[in-house]
Amino acid sequence: AGDVKNVLYAGARLLGTPYGTADGELDCSAFVAAAYRNAGVPKTVYPQSYSDGTLTWYRTNHPEKLHETTENDWKKWTPGSVLIYINDSTGKGSHLSLYVGEIDGYPVVMESRRSICDGVRLGYLMGSDANWDLCYYVDPLG
Repeated sequence: AGDVKNVLYAGARLLGTPYGTADGELDCSAFVAAAYRNAGVPKTVYPQSYSDGTLTWYRTNHPEKLHETTENDWKKWTPGSVLIYINDSTGKGSHLSLYVGEIDGYPVVMESRRSICDGVRLGYLMGSDANWDLCYYVDPLG
């Protein structure tokens, strides 16, 4: 169950929510989970709890949905894809974002970040931060 438009609309309703883990705040994984949950997608389908938990959950429960990728492969993603970033030094999942689609030839995501805007934002994929690379994408509804 679930429709990608509903997921993206649910995510958009959270734009501007402050970054964090306190009440009324969302970190990256809480934002992605809230977008799926608020769209009515069952918890057995959408990403779990925290970034590395999401990666581990997909490796265990739905390995066929986990696809290796780089930021240069973005044309393979579909709206609603969950992007999983891996910390280079630990090898663990360290960030999640929600792929929205292409605008003017560039990939656009919704995500909650401490840097850039200190909260949930809609914008171009920023590329890799210094300590993590985009390594996987998942299509929970596919």
